[in-house]
Amino acid sequence: MIFPHIGDYWTVIILLYRGLISTHLFLLAMPPINEVFHDQSFELYTAKNMATNYLWRCVRQYQSSVSGSTHEKELPLGKHPLQLYSQGIPNGIKVTVMLEELLALGHTGAEYDAWLVRIVEGDQFSSGFVEINPNSKIPALLDHRGKTPLRVFESSSILLYLAEKFAALLPRDVATRTEPLNWLFWQMSSAPFVGGGFGHFYVYAPENLSIR
Repeated sequence: MIFPHIGDYWTVIILLYRGLISTHLFLLAMPPINEVFHDQSFELYTAKNMATNYLWRCVRQYQSSVSGSTHEKELPLGKHPLQLYSQGIPNGIKVTVMLEELLALGHTGAEYDAWLVRIVEGDQFSSGFVEINPNSKIPALLDHRGKTPLRVFESSSILLYLAEKFAALLPRDVATRTEPLNWLFWQMSSAPFVGGGFGHFYVYAPENLSIR
């Protein structure tokens, strides 16, 4: 495993997130994600080539209030049952880490194709992407194993789906299972206010507010 000391817990996914370490350190700590995505221009989006202001422009666009598709475009489709549509920002990286952990555990069924969604360029508003996530947010996953492709969106929903699908990285015992789920939902509801809030007031707030 990439992080062998965590056992069955999702510490690597739910704690290495906004507010616990900076977004740049988080990205730098991950494997070379640009090697995972089919579009090699993804390297332009990695931490080593991304200025802080550019990253927060990504996050700002990612949180856009636009809903529904703005243009027609089909999503690419690879050879594996699992198709991941994402980008290398914290929510997207969590799913990539989960899939790589499953592969490291020997779950060959977790092989996936990863496709870059350029949120700054509005790829998340394409008709194909909106079809699998009406909220136009990355990441989104399509599982083609059944008769009908199954869409999974929202990063925590994808993590839970993969854990249950492969019976891995999540305890079965109710008491033991509850603890990582506590932290999973904490990082969805509370942690973003730390990192996202900092980004807003540090970069985008129209007025500088001093704390006295």
